[in-house]
Amino acid sequence: MGLALVGLVAYDRLLPPSSPDTLRSDLIARLEEARTAWLALDDLWGRLEAGEAIYCSQTVVPRPYFAAWRSVDRAAYPELAGLADELNLAIGGLHRAADTWSTVCRGGKVEVAAAVAGEARAALDRAGARLDTLLTLLDRSLPDGE
Repeated sequence: MGLALVGLVAYDRLLPPSSPDTLRSDLIARLEEARTAWLALDDLWGRLEAGEAIYCSQTVVPRPYFAAWRSVDRAAYPELAGLADELNLAIGGLHRAADTWSTVCRGGKVEVAAAVAGEARAALDRAGARLDTLLTLLDRSLPDGE
Protein backbone atom coordinates (compact mmCIF):
# COMPACT_ATOMS: atom_id res chain seq x y z
CA MET A 1 0.00 0.00 0.00
CA GLY A 2 2.76 2.45 0.92
CA LEU A 3 4.52 1.88 -2.40
CA ALA A 4 1.33 2.57 -4.33
CA LEU A 5 0.85 5.81 -2.43
CA VAL A 6 4.41 6.88 -3.21
CA GLY A 7 3.75 6.13 -6.87
CA LEU A 8 0.62 8.29 -6.87
CA VAL A 9 2.44 11.16 -5.18
CA ALA A 10 5.23 10.90 -7.75
CA TYR A 11 2.70 10.84 -10.60
CA ASP A 12 1.00 13.89 -9.18
CA ARG A 13 4.12 15.97 -8.62
CA LEU A 14 6.88 14.81 -10.91
CA LEU A 15 5.18 14.81 -14.28
CA PRO A 16 4.72 18.13 -16.06
CA PRO A 17 1.29 19.76 -16.06
CA SER A 18 -1.26 18.64 -18.61
CA SER A 19 -1.99 21.01 -21.48
CA PRO A 20 -4.81 23.51 -20.93
CA ASP A 21 -6.60 22.04 -23.97
CA THR A 22 -6.55 18.57 -22.40
CA LEU A 23 -7.85 19.91 -19.09
CA ARG A 24 -10.54 21.97 -20.79
CA SER A 25 -11.63 18.95 -22.86
CA ASP A 26 -11.90 16.89 -19.68
CA LEU A 27 -13.98 19.62 -18.05
CA ILE A 28 -16.30 19.78 -21.04
CA ALA A 29 -16.73 15.99 -21.03
CA ARG A 30 -17.52 16.00 -17.30
CA LEU A 31 -19.90 18.93 -17.79
CA GLU A 32 -21.75 17.07 -20.55
CA GLU A 33 -21.99 13.99 -18.33
CA ALA A 34 -23.34 16.13 -15.48
CA ARG A 35 -25.89 17.84 -17.77
CA THR A 36 -27.14 14.44 -18.96
CA ALA A 37 -27.48 13.30 -15.34
CA TRP A 38 -29.26 16.55 -14.46
CA LEU A 39 -31.80 16.01 -17.24
CA ALA A 40 -32.56 12.47 -16.05
CA LEU A 41 -32.85 13.52 -12.40
CA ASP A 42 -34.94 16.57 -13.29
CA ASP A 43 -37.36 14.32 -15.18
CA LEU A 44 -37.54 11.83 -12.29
CA TRP A 45 -38.17 14.45 -9.61
CA GLY A 46 -40.58 16.40 -11.80
CA ARG A 47 -42.68 13.27 -12.24
CA LEU A 48 -42.56 12.55 -8.51
CA GLU A 49 -43.52 16.15 -7.68
CA ALA A 50 -46.50 15.80 -10.01
CA GLY A 51 -47.65 12.83 -7.91
CA GLU A 52 -46.65 10.06 -10.30
CA ALA A 53 -45.77 6.73 -8.71
CA ILE A 54 -42.56 5.33 -10.14
CA TYR A 55 -41.22 1.78 -9.91
CA CYS A 56 -37.77 1.53 -8.39
CA SER A 57 -36.80 -1.31 -10.71
CA GLN A 58 -37.52 0.80 -13.78
CA THR A 59 -35.44 3.78 -12.72
CA VAL A 60 -31.69 4.11 -13.09
CA VAL A 61 -30.38 7.13 -11.23
CA PRO A 62 -27.18 8.54 -12.72
CA ARG A 63 -24.29 9.65 -10.56
CA PRO A 64 -21.66 11.45 -12.64
CA TYR A 65 -17.99 11.23 -11.69
CA PHE A 66 -16.30 14.14 -10.00
CA ALA A 67 -13.50 15.97 -11.83
CA ALA A 68 -10.18 14.92 -10.24
CA TRP A 69 -7.15 17.10 -10.87
CA ARG A 70 -3.49 16.64 -10.08
CA SER A 71 -2.04 19.33 -7.83
CA VAL A 72 0.49 20.25 -10.54
CA ASP A 73 -2.39 20.99 -12.96
CA ARG A 74 -4.23 22.99 -10.29
CA ALA A 75 -1.13 25.10 -9.69
CA ALA A 76 -0.43 25.63 -13.40
CA TYR A 77 -4.02 26.55 -14.36
CA PRO A 78 -5.82 27.98 -11.31
CA GLU A 79 -8.64 29.47 -13.41
CA LEU A 80 -9.48 26.08 -14.93
CA ALA A 81 -9.06 24.44 -11.52
CA GLY A 82 -11.65 26.88 -10.17
CA LEU A 83 -14.02 25.77 -12.91
CA ALA A 84 -13.39 22.14 -11.94
CA ASP A 85 -14.22 23.03 -8.33
CA GLU A 86 -17.47 24.66 -9.46
CA LEU A 87 -18.30 21.59 -11.53
CA ASN A 88 -17.68 19.35 -8.52
CA LEU A 89 -20.06 21.45 -6.41
CA ALA A 90 -22.74 20.96 -9.07
CA ILE A 91 -22.03 17.23 -9.26
CA GLY A 92 -22.35 17.08 -5.46
CA GLY A 93 -25.87 18.51 -5.80
CA LEU A 94 -26.71 15.87 -8.39
CA HIS A 95 -25.49 13.20 -6.01
CA ARG A 96 -27.71 14.62 -3.24
CA ALA A 97 -30.76 14.37 -5.51
CA ALA A 98 -29.77 10.82 -6.51
CA ASP A 99 -29.14 9.85 -2.87
CA THR A 100 -32.60 11.12 -1.92
CA TRP A 101 -34.09 8.78 -4.52
CA SER A 102 -32.02 5.90 -3.14
CA THR A 103 -33.33 6.68 0.34
CA VAL A 104 -37.01 6.62 -0.65
CA CYS A 105 -36.72 3.79 -3.15
CA ARG A 106 -37.03 0.59 -1.16
CA GLY A 107 -38.56 -1.55 -3.89
CA GLY A 108 -41.91 -1.56 -5.58
CA LYS A 109 -43.74 1.59 -6.57
CA VAL A 110 -42.68 4.84 -4.93
CA GLU A 111 -44.58 8.01 -4.21
CA VAL A 112 -42.85 10.73 -2.22
CA ALA A 113 -44.00 13.48 0.07
CA ALA A 114 -43.93 16.99 -1.34
CA ALA A 115 -41.28 18.04 1.19
CA VAL A 116 -38.92 15.25 0.09
CA ALA A 117 -39.43 16.09 -3.58
CA GLY A 118 -38.91 19.76 -2.76
CA GLU A 119 -35.54 19.05 -1.12
CA ALA A 120 -34.39 17.05 -4.13
CA ARG A 121 -35.70 19.73 -6.49
CA ALA A 122 -33.80 22.43 -4.57
CA ALA A 123 -30.54 20.46 -4.87
CA LEU A 124 -31.22 19.98 -8.58
CA ASP A 125 -32.00 23.66 -9.11
CA ARG A 126 -28.75 24.71 -7.43
CA ALA A 127 -26.81 22.14 -9.44
CA GLY A 128 -28.46 23.26 -12.69
CA ALA A 129 -27.63 26.91 -12.00
CA ARG A 130 -23.99 25.98 -11.32
CA LEU A 131 -23.82 23.93 -14.52
CA ASP A 132 -25.26 26.83 -16.54
CA THR A 133 -22.74 29.24 -14.98
CA LEU A 134 -19.93 26.80 -15.63
CA LEU A 135 -20.90 26.44 -19.28
CA THR A 136 -20.77 30.22 -19.68
CA LEU A 137 -17.41 30.45 -17.92
CA LEU A 138 -15.96 27.62 -20.01
CA ASP A 139 -17.13 29.34 -23.19
CA ARG A 140 -15.38 32.53 -22.07
CA SER A 141 -12.16 30.64 -21.31
CA LEU A 142 -11.86 29.36 -24.88
CA PRO A 143 -9.47 31.23 -27.15
CA ASP A 144 -11.17 33.28 -29.86
CA GLY A 145 -12.17 31.25 -32.90
CA GLU A 146 -12.99 28.00 -31.07
